Amino acid sequence: SVCRVWPQSNLIIQALSITGEMMKPYAELLIQRAIKEGLSVVVIDKRNNKVIGFVVIEDLNTAPLQGTGKLDEPFQIWMEYTKQIESPYLESEQSKKDKTFHVSMAGIIPGYEGLYLARLAILVSMRKAYLKGYRKLFSVLTHQGSQGIAQDRY
Repeated sequence: SVCRVWPQSNLIIQALSITGEMMKPYAELLIQRAIKEGLSVVVIDKRNNKVIGFVVIEDLNTAPLQGTGKLDEPFQIWMEYTKQIESPYLESEQSKKDKTFHVSMAGIIPGYEGLYLARLAILVSMRKAYLKGYRKLFSVLTHQGSQGIAQDRY
């Protein structure tokens, strides 16, 4: 579901023409780490037990994923872009004081859009992170469904 949904809804991934197949190795590494960290959320339709969405959360202060050097060039460009966006915060004194989590990926499969499920999953993830001692959220809102999230918090 991650490799099918996320490339279709992330504006930067679309601009770089990154396909689900191109991102599969990265998604597998990220999901393995996300399971260990226990901050992410899977959205399930209880009527049929079908996975219909996800929010992948990671600890922003953990080391970069290992094994990403084998990814296709467009994906490497996206990773460098992400690194450049995150680096001012990571280099700041504030990042050393606070546990910070990062919304890496979020998505809902076709047919379930418009129900605010990704937004709800992000809020559930935020609560999980808060209960684990995280006090800061860092995210680059490039997903079509995330564009209103920051506005809702003001």
